[in-house]
Amino acid sequence: MILNALSEYYDELAAAGEVPQPGWSREKISYGIALKKDGSVAGIISRKHLNEKGKEIVGTEIVPAHPKKTSGISACFLSDSAAYLLGIDPKEYPENIRVKKQKRARECFEASADLHKSLLKDISESSTAAKSVLNFYEKWNPEDAYHDPEISRLFSEFAKTGFLIFTDEMGKPISEYPEIRELWNNHQQDSKDAVSMLCLDTGKKDIPATIHPSIKGIHQAQSSGATLVSFNASAFESYGADGKQGLNAPVSESTVFKYTTVLNKMIADRKNIVYVGDTAYIFWAEKANHGAESIFLRNFSDQEDITDDELRSIYMHLVRDGYCTVHGEKVSYDNKFYVLGIEPNAARLSIHFFWQGKFGNIVRNVQEHDERLEIIQPFHGRALLPLWKIAQETCRISEDENGRKKVIGKPSQPLEDALTRSVITGTRYPMELLTGVLDRIRTNHIMGYSGWEKAAIIKALLLNNFSGKEEVATVSLNRETDNAAYVLGRLFAVLESLQEQSARPAKLNATIRDRYFGSAASTPGIVFPQLLRLAQNHERKLDQGGKVYYDKMITELMGKLNGRSYPMRLSLPDQGAFYLGYYHQRQALFEKEDHADSPEQDKTE
Repeated sequence: MILNALSEYYDELAAAGEVPQPGWSREKISYGIALKKDGSVAGIISRKHLNEKGKEIVGTEIVPAHPKKTSGISACFLSDSAAYLLGIDPKEYPENIRVKKQKRARECFEASADLHKSLLKDISESSTAAKSVLNFYEKWNPEDAYHDPEISRLFSEFAKTGFLIFTDEMGKPISEYPEIRELWNNHQQDSKDAVSMLCLDTGKKDIPATIHPSIKGIHQAQSSGATLVSFNASAFESYGADGKQGLNAPVSESTVFKYTTVLNKMIADRKNIVYVGDTAYIFWAEKANHGAESIFLRNFSDQEDITDDELRSIYMHLVRDGYCTVHGEKVSYDNKFYVLGIEPNAARLSIHFFWQGKFGNIVRNVQEHDERLEIIQPFHGRALLPLWKIAQETCRISEDENGRKKVIGKPSQPLEDALTRSVITGTRYPMELLTGVLDRIRTNHIMGYSGWEKAAIIKALLLNNFSGKEEVATVSLNRETDNAAYVLGRLFAVLESLQEQSARPAKLNATIRDRYFGSAASTPGIVFPQLLRLAQNHERKLDQGGKVYYDKMITELMGKLNGRSYPMRLSLPDQGAFYLGYYHQRQALFEKEDHADSPEQDKTE
């Protein structure tokens, strides 16, 4: 299913000319070896370019496909490392040449020379490009390279990411000459094994791939690449297929080329991949609909080419009208969409997640997720909360002497994975998210005017994971509900405000939130009698208007408890309701309408 979906996506990209044809691959090329017609080296030319930030980077070019590199010696046609094309080990400098390294580099160069001579000999008389490469291998002496000033200067560069490529004097790659392309394509067909097996992907008899090429560029995987399908020990092999590697799970060479090529393209372009912790989520749309892919990328990353308001408009049109337009491209609700979760595991890649369905279903799930997070924010903001930020709210926070907050550590990897999957599939959030957020609130006491992110997360959790919490999981203050936990949260906010008013103009070193917040939410039956006794002392410091103002609010909230005793212990969902009540009430205390009969207003009257 996965390989088939990737193969179909390859066909769509190939039709648009966005991926190389079979027998060719896109590789990082850092330098070109410019050859004269007689085979002598005209110079070493950089193939790097500047990105949009002005930084020099190694680009990719389409070259004859590279065989999968192993610990043995395996040469590539017309593009390879410095060891194969120049016969030098780029990690060894002239004054420190180790015999063992020099010997291997010489063997690599000889293997490359044998490959090029065997392929180019038949067209050397008719092709000047082929003749220049053959002349190079006849003339070039690897030992002289260690003492060549220009090559020595680039030793450290050759050791970095990127291959070298043969070009003519003008910089045109030898592989782009028509006769060279035709030669390579014919060679690919002639070199195929005649043995056919039933392909596990297509269900048809075809030539199976013995070794699957590497997938490159996944974070935390080996820099040389890792594979989705590989067998390198008898413990992984089927009976009767010992030592036959990929033949244990026969997949046609055509399918293998397609799925590895399209995966490497999506990873390299960074437009079809987002990382959540160590997991790479690779996504694509049927018919190569890049507009749908842009929407998904905006939902699960911090890119800014689509604003929050534009994203809300996209949601509305897709769900209401069945389509929308993004960057001039029409996106349909029914467009099939795929999400593949991959995690590195040494030299292999593990598939952790795969989803396929209508793109509109993902949009609807994300829209409902964002609606659950909707909550009143300071200054009436409406910022969306990205997934990485949600997971980050479970991390420890430190504060420097200037009041700047800093996140300590990283979110749990299983939490990030489970959260991402729950949003994509529209299922319940992981309970670890609730326990993590509540723990941070108890530890850091961040829940007041600046804690809207944690309040939004709690609200979403109560709506999605627990039934019957709709009356407390509201966008703003619900003055009507008599839910005990929510009312107690409101009461705590009022008592804190009373303490702050009683201390004015002085600033308190510690409020009741600093001392009692966590215990009031978990064991209100123990804490609230003491808080109300403290409140009486605070009221004595207010003038008559202030006393009436706070008496009125406290009496109203106490009345909503209907004479019930304070709960001795609150469950996790009820603790969430407590914190929501507190947050909503704190926000309401900052609203102008809530100060219509405030203590300050009474004084002026």
